Amino acid sequence: IQMDVLSNNPPPVPGNRLAVLMTENKPLYYVILGSYPDDKPVPQGVERVLSQCLGVTPHVLTTGYFQGLAPNLQVQIFGGFTKAEAEKVREWVLECAPDAYIKQATWIGD
Repeated sequence: IQMDVLSNNPPPVPGNRLAVLMTENKPLYYVILGSYPDDKPVPQGVERVLSQCLGVTPHVLTTGYFQGLAPNLQVQIFGGFTKAEAEKVREWVLECAPDAYIKQATWIGD
């Protein structure tokens, strides 16, 4: 994560689409900004740095809530989107999270 960058670009989707995790029970595209072992907390300061850089806080969830994501991880995530929306969001977050990627997954809840 680049700590010295503050994104000046507005998000490519309305802010409420980033603030609310879409959890429809169908395959959607999610932008994953980072992943960490489920048995350890997200490293101290990472969430704050991303929030400051992006201007919005990514959701932090266990991958157990999704079908289609690797198990036993915590992810910093935005979504669900159409594929085109996810590609735009990924491009937008790269300045702050250069390893961000897109995965298609289905919300299955807890």
